[in-house]
Amino acid sequence: MAECDASGREVAVTIITPATPNTWIRDVGSDIAIGQKVLSAGDVIGPSELGILATVGVPFVSTHPTPRVGVLSTGDELVDASTVCLSRDCI
Repeated sequence: MAECDASGREVAVTIITPATPNTWIRDVGSDIAIGQKVLSAGDVIGPSELGILATVGVPFVSTHPTPRVGVLSTGDELVDASTVCLSRDCI
């Protein structure tokens, strides 16, 4: 068997222990228990989370986009950062 390292050079791989049947094989469903909570409300859904949902047979989930906030300054409410005391309606 031959493999390549990060630079693309071929390196030799020697297998010194024979594989035995059923070694490192888990039974179906052994990784997640029945009733186990796999995700929580507020979790960000990425590739790993999609895989978990597919594993437990969940085809759809309700999601909400991350809220965005903006500040629109329309007047003289902005004051210099060195202002010691802010008056009403100033930021």
